[in-house]
Amino acid sequence: MAPPLQPGRYQIRYVPPHVIPPFVGGVRAVGIDLNTPILDLPVVPPARGGVDVWEVSYAPDNQDQYIITAPGFKPSAIPQGVGPVLPGWGRIPRKKLAVEGLTPAAISEADVKADKEAEEEGIIPYPDLPVFFATTIKNWNIETAIDGGGDPSKATYVISVPTKLVGAISAVTTDQFHLVTKSYPVTPTSFPLPSWQFIPAKATAPVLYNRVFIV
Repeated sequence: MAPPLQPGRYQIRYVPPHVIPPFVGGVRAVGIDLNTPILDLPVVPPARGGVDVWEVSYAPDNQDQYIITAPGFKPSAIPQGVGPVLPGWGRIPRKKLAVEGLTPAAISEADVKADKEAEEEGIIPYPDLPVFFATTIKNWNIETAIDGGGDPSKATYVISVPTKLVGAISAVTTDQFHLVTKSYPVTPTSFPLPSWQFIPAKATAPVLYNRVFIV
């Protein structure tokens, strides 16, 4: 059994079906504007603006899960008044939220709480929902698909929504040029799940992004 993915900064690249790494080209996850889907853009040429290097960390409330955030992100057009925001990978709530009268911070807390309840109750997202570049950051499972023998150019991982449900998984894949979650059965005869490479990135200085806004 391969060791779990270690926290660090990575480019996250999609592995097409029936392709065995290493390979040239492909697409990787790029965050452009807050509250919009994370895009899958070609590795070559590099993206102009946006986030294509991600900070992968253990989730604060569960060391078996991860959060994926944008390192050094300094949005230039967000009037928060309470300091910088930390955007990362989020998703639409799995349970209905009662948000009337709540502040944005309270809505975010309610969203995270409802997501944890949905995990325990075995609820998975509706299929084909986007993965958002958002400030309400959600936990993800990241599990080894192919052990690269210590070579990150050969190892692949499945990114999925945490759930106690047995027999199905909601995994991250690509569709219509952005990242989405899709539901898959988990059986001995199932087709391989969509997988991703986590390519270690060189340290980069914080960047000011001008196209970021909250709607």
